[in-house]
Amino acid sequence: MNRLLSLLAGLSSLTLILGQDYRVLDFNATGNGIADDTNAVRAALAAAAATNGGRVIFDYSRIFLTGCFQVKKNVILDVRGMIKGSNLSDHYVFPGKNSSTWEPLIFGSNMKNITITGGGIIEGQGSIWPKLVYLYNTQDITVYNITLRNSPMYNLAFEHVSNVHVYNVTILNPDSFSTSNPSHNTDGVNMYGASNVLIENSYISTGDDAIALYSGGCSYNASENVIVRNLTVGASHGLSIGSITCGGVRNVTFQDITIDGSWIGVRIKSQRGRGGLVQNITYSNIKMNNMNYCIQLTMNYSSTYIPPTSYNVTPHFQDINVHDVTCNKGYYGWHLEGLDDSEINANFWNIQLTNYTNLYRNPCVHIYGTCDNSTVLPNCPSCMRIV
Repeated sequence: MNRLLSLLAGLSSLTLILGQDYRVLDFNATGNGIADDTNAVRAALAAAAATNGGRVIFDYSRIFLTGCFQVKKNVILDVRGMIKGSNLSDHYVFPGKNSSTWEPLIFGSNMKNITITGGGIIEGQGSIWPKLVYLYNTQDITVYNITLRNSPMYNLAFEHVSNVHVYNVTILNPDSFSTSNPSHNTDGVNMYGASNVLIENSYISTGDDAIALYSGGCSYNASENVIVRNLTVGASHGLSIGSITCGGVRNVTFQDITIDGSWIGVRIKSQRGRGGLVQNITYSNIKMNNMNYCIQLTMNYSSTYIPPTSYNVTPHFQDINVHDVTCNKGYYGWHLEGLDDSEINANFWNIQLTNYTNLYRNPCVHIYGTCDNSTVLPNCPSCMRIV
């Protein structure tokens, strides 16, 4: 509770920017979903930047077809209609920039005070392979009352960010196992080097992790002080920490979340060579149904043997708390795989696994901690060393 109060106190400083309005239609956009409005979008944002920020309005009932664009500090993207990402690859390179990779549709770096809202839709069309929204080295981010749809890659991507509030957001991508239109690497919210983050009251159904939290490279600051709560999740690869954790991940809570039809639910993943300290993690009041894996804590994410390496890039999972969790109709109940030189430290209570096909995915090894055998059903993991 103290962690939540501290985080909310920090986020309370996030305020909408007051300033001039800039309607994209006033910069010669057509808004018909056919003509290319990239230049108009960029011109509206440039005008807002010239006055130290403002509200850039994408009008109701209009579809703004656009390539990549960059937001600046103190800007509200007020998406009342639809931003529709172009399906032409040359629209994802900024003018005068030679790039071997595509730019995100919406990009910002070294910024402060960015808001994305409006009740409309950001449509990625799922073809060219950039991120939909990517904010780097940015503080004070608010994303709310918006739908992100058919992203070609990550939907919301945050790197080196702090003071982030995401709420009342809908994220929709096809399942990665769809036989007709699979989507891959389409994380709902992807964060690395992130601190002071609250994600809440949202719906996510996508082709990869619903939430992906990791440290980024080993030189990054830890991801820390993150709360994810009151979500409904459809298709996904889980509420995930990892796999890159060598910079550290700590003080994270997932709570009050319903998941139906995901590949994995509770998930912490890493492996030798990219591991680090994952500490003080809580999964609480998670209700799951129709899963492949209910609970996965693995230090062998690659599923192949990797020989011991230096301590600094060996996974270490400490103080992992999973409680008040139910999972009905899981193919695997538990996947618990520590290392012989780095046991998982976890605590389990009030967990009910029902109608599973296999209680364990083998191997179930190298884990210790506390487990309440009277409330963990059908029983505590057989491989767990109780202390």
